Amino acid sequence: MQALVSHAHSRAASEVLRHGFTVDDLERYARAGMKADASGCGLDPDDRWEAAWFAVVERLYDPAAEPPAAKDLIYAARQGLWALSSANLHTHGVPSSGRADGEKSLRPQFARYWLGSQVKQTEAPFVAAITDRIALAQVLAKLPLAQREAVLALALYQDRSKAAGALGLTYSAFSSRIDNARRAVLELWHQHETPHGLRRDQRSNGFGLRPRVAAVLTAEQVPQVVLPDARAVFARLGAERLHSKKLLAELASARPQIYGAWDAYDMAQALRLCDVPPSRQFTLDGQYRQGYERCGLDEAHPEVAAEPDACDIILAAWLDQTRHAAARRELPAKHPRLRMRELVSQAGPEGITSGALADQLTSHRATVRRWLREDVQAGLLTKSAHGRYSAPAAAAEVA
Repeated sequence: MQALVSHAHSRAASEVLRHGFTVDDLERYARAGMKADASGCGLDPDDRWEAAWFAVVERLYDPAAEPPAAKDLIYAARQGLWALSSANLHTHGVPSSGRADGEKSLRPQFARYWLGSQVKQTEAPFVAAITDRIALAQVLAKLPLAQREAVLALALYQDRSKAAGALGLTYSAFSSRIDNARRAVLELWHQHETPHGLRRDQRSNGFGLRPRVAAVLTAEQVPQVVLPDARAVFARLGAERLHSKKLLAELASARPQIYGAWDAYDMAQALRLCDVPPSRQFTLDGQYRQGYERCGLDEAHPEVAAEPDACDIILAAWLDQTRHAAARRELPAKHPRLRMRELVSQAGPEGITSGALADQLTSHRATVRRWLREDVQAGLLTKSAHGRYSAPAAAAEVA
């Protein structure tokens, strides 16, 4: 049995991959590149080997390049090692040139973030960030359950009306609960100090619709009514830009029962709810005023809900855990590592290289290689002799 395994391995190693090169050739050129390039000698040997190996494989299979010679593959290995070393220096704040001893050898922004300002004697920003995160978790844990639910719901939905609906509360009841939670957070945060008063919620619709808007439309009706009407005004006038007052006057003239009592602030909030970019100043007809552009209205799609990001997923899970809900919210997986596994499964039996994965994920190649290595060790993925990754089921089909 051992002889059969050894024979199969030697056969795979001598198999011609492309342009007459075998797996043994690629391994030899990767080692030659590591010996010829001393950059990053202090790094992990496995990381240096993977960087050189994958650089050689990617150069060999580059469809836009000419068929490589041996020296080209060795040079590719050296380039991979140089990129790995540069990324390591950048991670540690060391500039690529002009190095010195001590703190002066670090990049200015890196030193300011990790060491703080030595001139103003301020605390390092990362220390304050870590302290705030630890304190926030401790403060939220001490809030009553109802107040903690309100805080998490508002953080997730970014709108008091939607958060109140998710918790099954009226708007006034939710507002009262969130205000009490904010006061409790301030008292705990500024313990043994005098906390400042509550500050106004800066969200555009943090306190619901403006009175004149709410008198004629609900939050759900605003995008269905205001956006088509505004687009119709631009189309009727054949304009690419309109000042805010001009747009409001045209809307009020067309549908006075809705827009007749509105002012510019009412219209601005309504258009924000329609996902229209905020107004900006420009000159039109010799007047420099706030206005809107037709392209902003054409690109607005309020009916398409934004996909939740990683923070939203964490908040939703935390809210569900806090509420002890039996049914979990079905949210799409947004972590790039899960997306990486999906791409590997889609590649089928042929597999995919780490470089192609990094390009599609727009992630750093060293990070993608680390994820791949850990998934291979965990048995979630398989790695072929050609340096391509595939799902275990796909690898079994090839075998």
